[in-house]
Amino acid sequence: MLKYDKIIVDASNVYHRVASIVGKIDKEKAKSLSKNNTILQCYVSVIDKLLASTYGEVDVLFDPLLSNGQKSKRGELKKTYKSDRDKNKVEANVKFETLGKLYQQLVIAGQSRLNIYHDVEMEADDFVEKLTEEGKCLMITSDRDWFRYLEDGRVEALHKGLTVADENIYTAANYEKQYGYKPN
Repeated sequence: MLKYDKIIVDASNVYHRVASIVGKIDKEKAKSLSKNNTILQCYVSVIDKLLASTYGEVDVLFDPLLSNGQKSKRGELKKTYKSDRDKNKVEANVKFETLGKLYQQLVIAGQSRLNIYHDVEMEADDFVEKLTEEGKCLMITSDRDWFRYLEDGRVEALHKGLTVADENIYTAANYEKQYGYKPN
């Protein structure tokens, strides 16, 4: 079993990793399912594997899942917030729809040790500080905002791929080497 008490997943950020895996799936298998459902099934499989790999908790953090052009509180405060992301509207809609279905499926499944965090006023980033306060944590994200919570021997990040392997782990020491100071 993994050496982490808690695995914290940035649902929106990790979506792109899962989608890239689906892009590599056997073409015949992909033809039998819509791309959206294939991504959803792959994402659920990733969450299941994370649950199976630890005795601890898996926390999946969602950004606001708003429809009909609604904006999150941050989006209302700053009109350009995340405006440079998801420029392809079709792909953005697939992502939004898939994450909505993932949220529903995980909530309905109600698995023990699986915690879902979602609020229409808060981003996934807003939950991380509190969740990393105790225990040995693995954050699965490439969002550099989360790297401020890295802590030697206690909080690490899986910043690439979906396999928990030494070459994919980013630590406080890596951060200090890259930027010249400890994360804070």
